[in-house]
Amino acid sequence: MPMAGFQRTVGRLGAPDDAEDTRQSGWGANDQRFFDAVLPELQRLDSQEQPWFVTLLNVGTHHPYLNSPEQVESAQTTSAQRPKERMERRQEAFTLMGEALEDFMSQLDDQGLLETTTIIVTSDESDGIVRQASEPAPLDGNFGVIAIRPADRASSELRWREPDSLTSAIDLPKTVLDLTGGAPGAKMIGRSLMNPDDESRRHLIVGDTYAKRVHFIRSDGKAIGCNEVARNCTSYDFQPSRLFGTLAPNDRPPFMPLQDRVAVIQRTDEIRALREHR
Repeated sequence: MPMAGFQRTVGRLGAPDDAEDTRQSGWGANDQRFFDAVLPELQRLDSQEQPWFVTLLNVGTHHPYLNSPEQVESAQTTSAQRPKERMERRQEAFTLMGEALEDFMSQLDDQGLLETTTIIVTSDESDGIVRQASEPAPLDGNFGVIAIRPADRASSELRWREPDSLTSAIDLPKTVLDLTGGAPGAKMIGRSLMNPDDESRRHLIVGDTYAKRVHFIRSDGKAIGCNEVARNCTSYDFQPSRLFGTLAPNDRPPFMPLQDRVAVIQRTDEIRALREHR
């Protein structure tokens, strides 16, 4: 954590012998308890003069999706009292997380923290889209979320990219730097979400380590899915405003030749619009 730039790390909540922190399969406190414990730390930071940045990593929505004492108790019952199925626990865990986050935001607002604090909510890993079929569709496991709640004091002055633009988690670092007035490095990946004037066509590269596939995605609704060395590709069409769940294979050749596909993998710091290939 210090090597990544964090000056202070708050780990386990409560005393070392507090069973409430460890009984959830070792991951940590449920989301409501976690957010309740975080609030005093944010109040302490906000009482100081200098700016601050905090990353909160909740664990209630991580498998095995035990986001409440009741869920833990259910999962630990005997076979005669069968625990909830994994997907039922997953759905309930996300519902509980949403309720805890809403309560947390309300408390931040009551304390006046939202006046000068921007909140970014994003996902780490994801089960993606759950289908009835046994075989997952391409990119199902890459489904995620990015949501930004700008500080009240600055919200009227900010200009954002269009809601249906092709966006990825790689855009967050530049966005944070824009929000804080920092200057991005020359080789930073991504585009700031506060750059609505960049209308050039875009490429994204997405890796699926489980399927051993790499996807090249273009903002005009075309994609390529290849193996990990950028060969044996399938071309796809998709809805630019809704990538996940809309990929449809076609017989067209890849819109990028092999040399360009390899170059993009080798130079991920240069992910940007490539020349047209007809």
